[in-house]
Amino acid sequence: MKSKIITSILFFVIIANVYLLQADLITVNANGGAQFLSIQEAINVASNGDTILVHPSTYYENINFNGKNIVVASLFLTTGNKDWS
Repeated sequence: MKSKIITSILFFVIIANVYLLQADLITVNANGGAQFLSIQEAINVASNGDTILVHPSTYYENINFNGKNIVVASLFLTTGNKDWS
């Protein structure tokens, strides 16, 4: 019984790590210097599990997540700098 539980937990950990390793970090900066200039462009190429980091700027757009399970966040997510939220 113990070995089945340990095997199940180990299997879950391996699958979770494989899923996380496939996730991409996509950057958006309206002023250039990132992968994309608009948030929607980044969403369009994103896959489930990806994270989109948005640099400080004003973005005039309506965004549609297109049913994707993604994270869209300011740089505060990675830096903790409230000036970038």
